[in-house]
Amino acid sequence: MSNNHGKRAGEIRVTLELNGETHHFNAHTTTTTLKEDVLTVVARENAFSPFRMYTVDLRIKNGTPPGRYLLDGDPNNKVRVFYLPPHLNILSYYVDISGHFNLTETATEQRIVGSFDCVAKSVDPAITAEATLSHGIVSFDQQPQRLSKGSLKGELQPGNIEFVATDVSMEFVGGTGAGSFLQVIAKVKEFPEHQIHLHIPRALLGEPELPITLNEDGKSALATLVYTGVHRADKGTVIYHYDSASERFTGTLEFEANDDITFKKGKFEITGLIPQR
Repeated sequence: MSNNHGKRAGEIRVTLELNGETHHFNAHTTTTTLKEDVLTVVARENAFSPFRMYTVDLRIKNGTPPGRYLLDGDPNNKVRVFYLPPHLNILSYYVDISGHFNLTETATEQRIVGSFDCVAKSVDPAITAEATLSHGIVSFDQQPQRLSKGSLKGELQPGNIEFVATDVSMEFVGGTGAGSFLQVIAKVKEFPEHQIHLHIPRALLGEPELPITLNEDGKSALATLVYTGVHRADKGTVIYHYDSASERFTGTLEFEANDDITFKKGKFEITGLIPQR
């Protein structure tokens, strides 16, 4: 198995429709994994007011040539599309049931280019609403770009698990107004599905310390743990310093989520902003 790590946003874009709501998905991070000759591309986007995380997952047989591929839920298909809506249990994900994927180049671990449209249905039979994924664009390219560098480390409980994330990205999201945040996404290189997302209101980057809460009123920080599910921190503290000239962000953090998950002794040091889109 080998891993590559997405370096910036926009590599997967698609319009998502479910239960009468429409969201224009534009990935903040993209990760690709090659295992047993199957390329798995996981794209995530954080949205706000309220906070929610969207995940689109593509699985493509390595070396699949250009062409038009049927998306009908057959597990033997060379191309498959999965979708995890916000706040849905990870075991209730959606999978394509009808549609097509147009691959314009041979799929490799370094480059996947194509487009897709499909209807998807949850694997949970109790969930009957179907999702529509339309105008999907894939432009995944591992050509090097300017990257953020650094690490975020800490101790995860229960289990006394050492969390060490050295695949990091840092950028401003949400425009320049009241809803703008400095976003840090830190992934464990060996297990890129294990992540911490940290958001600091842009207007408060000059402050030395903020509480971590569920509130999106611009007065507190937000933290999200992606580890066997998506867990939003409901309380905690982040102490930090951001130097805009050197694009350096350092500090410590601790938080709790769901009354049974604790992240302690957190420490981070990150340099380099991803250019805004």
